[in-house]
Amino acid sequence: MSDYKDKKHELDELWNKVKEQISVLDSNLSKFVFLRLIAFLLIPIWIYLYFGGSWIMWVGVIVFTALFLVLVKKNALLVRELDFLKRKKKVASMELSAAENDYTAFPSGTQFVDPSHPFLSDLDVFGPDSLFKRMCRSISLPAQVLLAHRLAAPFVGEKEWKLRKQAMKEWIPKLETRMDLFAHGESSALTAVDAETLLTLVQNKSFIKSQLLNFLCVFVPVYSLSFLVLLFLDFISLSQFLYLLIVPFTIAGYYFKKVNLEYDAWSGFLSILQSYSEQITLVLAQDWSSEINQNNARNLDGANHALMDLKKIISSFDQRNNMLLGVPLNLFLLWDLQQIRRLETWKSSYGSSLKPWIDALVECEYYASAASYLWINAQEICEANLSSKSSLWFTMKDGVHPFMKKSAAVANDIHFDEDDGMMIITGANMAGKSTFLRSIGTNVILSFCLGHAHASAVEFNSFALFSSMRTSDSVQKGESYFFNELSRLKFIVDGAALNEKVVVLLDEILKGTNSEDKARGSKLFVEKLLEQNIKGIIATHDLSLCELEKLYPSKIKNRSFEVEIKDDGLHFDYKLRDGICHTMNASYLLKSMGLSPDNSKI
Repeated sequence: MSDYKDKKHELDELWNKVKEQISVLDSNLSKFVFLRLIAFLLIPIWIYLYFGGSWIMWVGVIVFTALFLVLVKKNALLVRELDFLKRKKKVASMELSAAENDYTAFPSGTQFVDPSHPFLSDLDVFGPDSLFKRMCRSISLPAQVLLAHRLAAPFVGEKEWKLRKQAMKEWIPKLETRMDLFAHGESSALTAVDAETLLTLVQNKSFIKSQLLNFLCVFVPVYSLSFLVLLFLDFISLSQFLYLLIVPFTIAGYYFKKVNLEYDAWSGFLSILQSYSEQITLVLAQDWSSEINQNNARNLDGANHALMDLKKIISSFDQRNNMLLGVPLNLFLLWDLQQIRRLETWKSSYGSSLKPWIDALVECEYYASAASYLWINAQEICEANLSSKSSLWFTMKDGVHPFMKKSAAVANDIHFDEDDGMMIITGANMAGKSTFLRSIGTNVILSFCLGHAHASAVEFNSFALFSSMRTSDSVQKGESYFFNELSRLKFIVDGAALNEKVVVLLDEILKGTNSEDKARGSKLFVEKLLEQNIKGIIATHDLSLCELEKLYPSKIKNRSFEVEIKDDGLHFDYKLRDGICHTMNASYLLKSMGLSPDNSKI
């Protein structure tokens, strides 16, 4: 409990600090608005006082105009800083909610649900109340995609697994750095479509050949400015000068539509590039020791300068929207094509580096997001370790479901090694069978993905996880519940044939047929699993399935969750024990809920 209080206190301190910074900035902004107004008013006042006078008027105009522009720029910087602090306050508020087990504001990852996956649909990995929702702090969709992929992926191998765990652990103590990273990222809310579009734009060839582009970008300014000089020297008349401007006007007009398309494509990325730049600065400011974090920082070295150059090019493009500037800039400098030329030069220099930069930032978001989960659950979790014993598959001591606090949950142990087979678990309704299965499955996923689990100790070697716990029919496809359940079981058997080690979690198989057929079919299926050296757990109400322990004493173990019925109701201890369950509660529940005849006896 003290660990939780310390984290809550740390988050409260951060939130209050940001709140105070926002208050100070608001006050400063009010002052700058007033000073900016004064500087602006001083310009006409000074002209009025010294109009027609000497050089004093022009000095004053220049000084007050410069002061006004400085104040405008400073005001813009303060506004941007204030916007960032408000986003940081929001991120800190969300983390405070997470500390209170409220994840309402976090992404659910529903779009990543895949019914055909070996275990995703059964273990609440994605959805409104899911592992993803508890783990995902990432704002950008590419980072969410990476998290989803790694939650769904099999074990990656010892070396990569250890490297990832080290990278996450290095992010854990960097609370404010993580908050800053997420706050900067929220300003752009980069989507997968945005990232793909940006990468495509960088790879696209220009609508004009480089040789012609280079020629026009030199020829038009020389042409137009030369005749402008001749106009000022009275070598040509104004009408002649305007006639001569038909050439640059025609050139600019010819490419106008194509330039518009290019500008429209790039203009939406200003905030994203700013966000990237701020995140890169943040990452590069840290001292990293883990290999992955060092590689990400190395890949980002030099990216900030390049991205700011790109941002300046796009900002320069914006001048075309001001007619008072856009027209003369294009007539005298061929402004639009000059920016196209600058873009092409940038793409030539940095185009191939953009994807590695984005990938590195996405990885940083992923590790920061995972670290936030580990930080907030530090009191609930332990490090998972790879076993030195090749015969061990998976062992977990005092494991609980990740959605439950240890203080409110009953912990249980599980162990699979080479000599084990199937565990058959019986128990009354609501006794904890399904929760136990999901606690194992979710902790396996967390062990593979984060190198941590909600237990006191976890050791494992690589294996493939399969489950069948939630099967449904499909009216649209004309598929019955029983057909879909059989298809799922076949999927497991076929998948097991492609993997050396397989653990399955099955909840009440063959529910779609009658009791006698269910019992016979379930026994045959368990024997099929044993034949393929598949290990796992089957939760069932069918006590006849427990008879398999007599036929396969070394491979089948009966375990149970018991319930005690007393005068004042049902009592569950949620503790896994040896043997078969002896007490069922369906009749009692029907009676207590008024769903059986009044004169019934239980």
